[in-house]
Amino acid sequence: ATPGSGTRALNFAQSFNPLGSIVGVLVGRFFILGGRELNNKQAEQLSALELADYQHHQAAAVGMPFLTLGAVVTAILFSFAFTEFPNTKSQQAQGEEAKAEERLAVRSVCGSALKLWQNRGLVHGVLAQFFYVGAQVCVWSYLIRLAQANIPGMKEQQAADLLLVSLVLFVAGRFVATVLMKL
Repeated sequence: ATPGSGTRALNFAQSFNPLGSIVGVLVGRFFILGGRELNNKQAEQLSALELADYQHHQAAAVGMPFLTLGAVVTAILFSFAFTEFPNTKSQQAQGEEAKAEERLAVRSVCGSALKLWQNRGLVHGVLAQFFYVGAQVCVWSYLIRLAQANIPGMKEQQAADLLLVSLVLFVAGRFVATVLMKL
């Protein structure tokens, strides 16, 4: 391994993180945002029963995608739960020596974690990452409403397309930055 390759490898791995966001936007665009939108004037013209029916259908549109997501996550959970993994060295070793080794490993991990959390640079880095991700989520969560508020006639699905473009550009930027790190 060459110096600095670990940083590039980590950045490359993190470049794939937004792919989940892209899939989420696609699911939202095609399965949740049904294309039937009412502006305030149209909503005011509906009777109470019609408005309640509209709101019910809007809320119900979220159900199936989330049930499907829950089923997929549950299937993955069961696949991990029932997959037989190879034995580790400590599982193959017999007797008290293996148990003592395991206790030592647990103490070592706890001691290492404590030392890491005493490192102010690490703590500040973790906090910075937390707030960075939070800011990303806030901005991208609001982008559809922002586009609708500032671009006359913008529909939810069109605004979702803008969100999708921003995420694709973000992914591309991450990969380009990873390549540039090598130069």
